[in-house]
Amino acid sequence: MAEENLADGQSSSNGPTLASAGPNSRSAAEKPQQPLSDSARPSTKSSGAAAASLTLDSSQITSEDDIYRPSMEWRKKGAMKAHRKAWSATEEELVYKGVQKYGVGNWASIHSHFVPNRTNVDIKDKWRTMERQGHLYTLEKKLGPLS
Repeated sequence: MAEENLADGQSSSNGPTLASAGPNSRSAAEKPQQPLSDSARPSTKSSGAAAASLTLDSSQITSEDDIYRPSMEWRKKGAMKAHRKAWSATEEELVYKGVQKYGVGNWASIHSHFVPNRTNVDIKDKWRTMERQGHLYTLEKKLGPLS
């Protein structure tokens, strides 16, 4: 019987030998896992008990993916993001005028005096996009050079 196992590429310990383990072979631990059933999934309820239901006991863990799954709180943060609003030509001109007055990098002053409905980071990103796209040249002709 030991010869039969060796002929099939397995040692007498019923495990694969190093010679038979090719790049496409998988051990039992590496086989793709089936998705969790509804009873094994953490609850998505927003009650106070939701945090306690996010923990998995050892019978529910079938792979490393179950251990390192992102928490429900992490997923909810991304869902609360507001939809982006397109920049108008007037807002772009206001950003340019703000940079004329306060200079590049003073995004908080530009935000408070010129474009209050956008964040400092939005204004900075828009300025860099306008630089990259060459839109500052058209604004310079229209509104004057930067000081």
